[in-house]
Amino acid sequence: MKIVKSDRPGYKAKVGAEGTELRYWIPARAIKAAPIDLSDMGSRVIPSDVPIETVNALCKAWTQELFDELLTIPVSSEFDPRIEFDDTIASLVSCYRRDPSSPYQGLKHTTRQRDYEPSLRMIEAHVGERAVGALRGSDFKRWYENWLKRGQRTAHGAIRKVRAILSYGVAEKLPGCQEAREILAVMKFAAPKPRKVALTYEQALAIVNEAMKRGAYSLALTQALQWDSGLRRIHIIGEWQPGADGSGGVIRGGSRWVGPTVADIDQDGVFRPSNISGNKTAPAHDLTGYPLVQDVLAKMQLPKFGPLILNENTGLPYWNREYTKLWRTIARSVGVPDEVWSMDTRAGAVTEVEEALGISIAGKFAGHSNPRTTLGYVRDDGVKVSRLVADARRKMRE
Repeated sequence: MKIVKSDRPGYKAKVGAEGTELRYWIPARAIKAAPIDLSDMGSRVIPSDVPIETVNALCKAWTQELFDELLTIPVSSEFDPRIEFDDTIASLVSCYRRDPSSPYQGLKHTTRQRDYEPSLRMIEAHVGERAVGALRGSDFKRWYENWLKRGQRTAHGAIRKVRAILSYGVAEKLPGCQEAREILAVMKFAAPKPRKVALTYEQALAIVNEAMKRGAYSLALTQALQWDSGLRRIHIIGEWQPGADGSGGVIRGGSRWVGPTVADIDQDGVFRPSNISGNKTAPAHDLTGYPLVQDVLAKMQLPKFGPLILNENTGLPYWNREYTKLWRTIARSVGVPDEVWSMDTRAGAVTEVEEALGISIAGKFAGHSNPRTTLGYVRDDGVKVSRLVADARRKMRE
């Protein structure tokens, strides 16, 4: 499964009977061997008055949506990697994704989408044609250095995924994988430094206000909930998972939405978010004491039932990519630098609680059982602590 390289994947144009140009987006032209019978991802007509820049963006967005849906199609139990593997990195990635016995099948959906898939697609695009049996240490070193141009976190993540696919190949006794994995095992690559960036209250407030000005109350409420409660975004907007099996709920193509609903807020205003991340249930939060949340709720009408957060443009819950793209657009418009991410809201909230009430309360607020985990979210350089200590020591001497 490979996205065709193009500025507008899936695009096709032809001249109609009246001499007018007809434009289409076609799934099979966007992704090689894409099935033509997907429920809502058939060919789409692109209106003639849409500018070419918008056409490019539409084709890329539809292609990414198609790719996400294809990942939800169950793999065949009759899959045989010995037949599919042709000694290239690309075929090894394909086997790793499709083999029912692959460790990939045991990953949580969010882990696949947010961690593994970006790296696997990059590996396919950059080195997919390389022969596994011909790999040397210098190859891995060169790949890492090239990927470093995209950032150390990206490069380190890609090398980790190369290790994963080669380990899978070793387990399946695919030719060349064991030798390549042994070479990679003795090589060292610098790990990315922990993030030290956090969203501030002023930035969160600006994003909330700008989102409401634009009519994006769903994003405003999500941002407010993230800041006031310290919850992860997934515990607020939910996620699309494989499994449109007729069991009810919100369905989109081959995916089923799972996440918090309006019913998760009780009559006293206490929000108990659904446990969808595979970890322990997130802490409950009394929304009546959260000023940002109350400000948004005073200006919007929550749905009467169903998902708590709905994209105003689609009437459906957000795909993660939809949300982050809109969030970045609004964040830039109010001066939030690109190095600050939506996920840094949690770090900002935990940092503020730690400064106000100490590490113990901050840990309970974040739902952590280990204080070391909480410290990973506290974004300060020790200056405030040194000032507090110096002030306390001075007062003691006086």
